Amino acid sequence: PPHIIKREEIIKKFKEGIIAYTPTPLGACLSTTQCNKRALRAVSACIDCDKAVIKPSKLENTIIHFESFVKTLQPSSIEYKFEHEQLLDLKRMQNYIRRRQ
Repeated sequence: PPHIIKREEIIKKFKEGIIAYTPTPLGACLSTTQCNKRALRAVSACIDCDKAVIKPSKLENTIIHFESFVKTLQPSSIEYKFEHEQLLDLKRMQNYIRRRQ
């Protein structure tokens, strides 16, 4: 499961050059190296990364857009199965965050 880092700690580590800060659809990436997860073209790939910062409001917005998008796909298509699985992953992360708050 992901760990929770306080904003102050992130800012301190950024100023010290220990981490980087790259905005993502779900929040931010703190990795100082090139990301190999984005090559998967899956928004949900970030949720299992220890360098990801998930912002609940961005996660919720992404889920809303994914729900609308998935509704436009043919349920029997491979694309639907892939995108629906991402949506389920995002919702699992949202539930995890809600339980932690």
